[in-house]
Amino acid sequence: MLIRSFLWLMRISLGILFLLLGLLGLVLPLMPGWLLIALGVISLAPDVPVFNRLVLWLEKRFPSLRKGIAKTRAFLERYGGARTPNP
Repeated sequence: MLIRSFLWLMRISLGILFLLLGLLGLVLPLMPGWLLIALGVISLAPDVPVFNRLVLWLEKRFPSLRKGIAKTRAFLERYGGARTPNP
């Protein structure tokens, strides 16, 4: 249980870090801002309802992204202590 809590905390921390770096990347030309923002949103989606709705909307609007989002969610569930969000 302690390891799962630690992994959850690390996932949240990395998600916030990705979001902040992504916002910085929108201003700086050397950093891929949108990619970092996407990673942050997907990693925080199980715990932040707004991000969860955004990811569900993206899956519905752009079906070609479903496979990549599903792989990322599976990775986070396996190694990041993530729970599957309720749609």
